[in-house]
Amino acid sequence: MKLSFFTNRQYREEKILNWIAVGLLFFITSFVWVPSRDGVKTVFALGFLLPLLCVLPFRKPDFQFYGGWFTGLALIFATYATLTSVWSPDPNIDFFIIQWMVLAVWLCGVNWLVSQRFINWHYIVELLLLLGCVFGLVNLLVFYGDNALASRLSGLFVARNPNELGALFGILSLLAFCQWLKSNTFKLSIHYGLIVVCLLIPLVLCQCRGALLALAITSLLACFYIGMSKQKMVILAGLAMLSVLALAVSWNQLTVLSPDRFGSGFRDIIWQEVFSRSVNEHLLFGVGLEKEGRIIIPDVDVFHHAHNVWLDTFYRTGLIGLILALIHVFYVLQKFKPSETLTPLYLWLMFGLIASMFDYRGFFWEIDFKWFLFWIPVGLISAMQIQEKNDRYLKVGNTDDS
Repeated sequence: MKLSFFTNRQYREEKILNWIAVGLLFFITSFVWVPSRDGVKTVFALGFLLPLLCVLPFRKPDFQFYGGWFTGLALIFATYATLTSVWSPDPNIDFFIIQWMVLAVWLCGVNWLVSQRFINWHYIVELLLLLGCVFGLVNLLVFYGDNALASRLSGLFVARNPNELGALFGILSLLAFCQWLKSNTFKLSIHYGLIVVCLLIPLVLCQCRGALLALAITSLLACFYIGMSKQKMVILAGLAMLSVLALAVSWNQLTVLSPDRFGSGFRDIIWQEVFSRSVNEHLLFGVGLEKEGRIIIPDVDVFHHAHNVWLDTFYRTGLIGLILALIHVFYVLQKFKPSETLTPLYLWLMFGLIASMFDYRGFFWEIDFKWFLFWIPVGLISAMQIQEKNDRYLKVGNTDDS
């Protein structure tokens, strides 16, 4: 390594920019192909965290430069959530301080990157769809090579349980559907249509109701905000009718093959118990965050979380934490302006918010699959807002010069 890396800030930042531009791609796509959560953490540390720690501490803090209130409100919530660990049954505040730093580096880093370099959103989407098709096929072949076709598909990579795998392929299907809606040639329509079908197969076989509901809602929103031709409208209407007909014909068989998928799966019991405890025992401040938190419900079972991100946030951080989380989410949502880049990202975020109502622990924890549902799109939305604003300034400047 050259001495100028340590003595010349401009040279150091240029090298680090090159590194994290690649690291960003590896990190976002790692949720598709990395075999474990530890693998995703390693990719983030090597591709993003460590390089940025050579830059961010030595730069003058600039509120707008690092994402403004997109980042500020997120870190206010994360700060309070970290403090709740102090009064939790198993305090582990050093763990959550590290998670706070990780989140801060992600949000500040992706905004710093976009202020210096152009982030090619189209390339990110294409890479996600390609990897999704490849690793989805691998997952199907390996899993059903050892299990009956009626078995509920689970994952081989970081999204292991069926709910996570369903959410992963739900998001990828949504992104592919957005590309299909935007396609303006027959060849591209066929291309993205086939990708949608390939990605829907694992989603359906996961039998994940939350992901299917999230995809249905966000797909309707995509049709509204992106628009579609009359031909595509006819195709979608026909496919919807065929799907309803197929579901009606096979309903009895489905209830026999997978009877557990038509019940609440203890969720109603968990939600009622957790809500009751939150209101009656820990209303304002919550029970506190724990590294390995457990929710014990006598005569039922022991659960890792409340199976609802909002309820889990309420239970762990109280009404104060829930309000701070809501303020951040509503701030991000009210900044929405339809565009080629921002519309798919906001739909991605909406998918995550809907799907996480049926599973997962609270918003703030270590890097896990929930990051793909929430913190990844939030960071990219913030960055793309800056990029589109910079593009508008450049266009205005070029117009003035001419």
